Amino acid sequence: MKSQTMTGVRAMVLAGAATLFAGLAPAAAQMMSQPDPFILVTGVGEARIPTDRARLDFMVERQAPTAQTASAQNADMMDRVIKALRAAGGTTVTIETEGYSLSPVYRQITKENEIPVIEAYRVVNHVRVRADDVTKVGALIDASVSAGSNRIASLTFEAKDPEPARLDALRTAVAKAKSEAETVATALGVVLGMPIDVQTSADYGNPPPMPMYRMDAVMSQAAVATPIEASEQVVRANVTIRYKLLPR
Repeated sequence: MKSQTMTGVRAMVLAGAATLFAGLAPAAAQMMSQPDPFILVTGVGEARIPTDRARLDFMVERQAPTAQTASAQNADMMDRVIKALRAAGGTTVTIETEGYSLSPVYRQITKENEIPVIEAYRVVNHVRVRADDVTKVGALIDASVSAGSNRIASLTFEAKDPEPARLDALRTAVAKAKSEAETVATALGVVLGMPIDVQTSADYGNPPPMPMYRMDAVMSQAAVATPIEASEQVVRANVTIRYKLLPR
């Protein structure tokens, strides 16, 4: 009888302990899951760098009654353009074929239900030039037009090595973000702790292409060289930092 009584007491004690732990578990879990106070700030920095490389798109467009004639005339003219570009740029230029197209040209329809008739063929050859000496860009344009290029699609400038500018911009962005976090922490009466998460991104901000228009062959007769001035490249860095906040 005594043994049965002790067993009942033990069972009640264990049940009571289980109930106590069950009650404490949610509170403990809530305390453990509560995040430390933090502040999330962003910073933006930028740095300017002179451009020292140019990219130009040259095209030769020819039209003739037959596809063979148009293709042959285009090939002859583009060969002269490439030779002229190499002569003007020397070892500072790299030339690559960017595109080539051959398409029929249809006679304009003037009557209803008229069947389209091919009256010619148009060939367009497109080369891209990378110039590592921006002072020769004007000479390259003049040389290509003189040799027969009748379309310059675009001209862009860029820096060969924008990495130092990116790092400068990043340092500025971090300093701005930290300054903002310190200001907010001081106003709240807390201490700014260590950063617990950092994310960065960069925008190299290449200057937009300068549109160039179709040029007639008469431009090759111009006595004045084409003036071209290289632009600056603006490199931007963005940073997002999560700082821990500590009590005073």
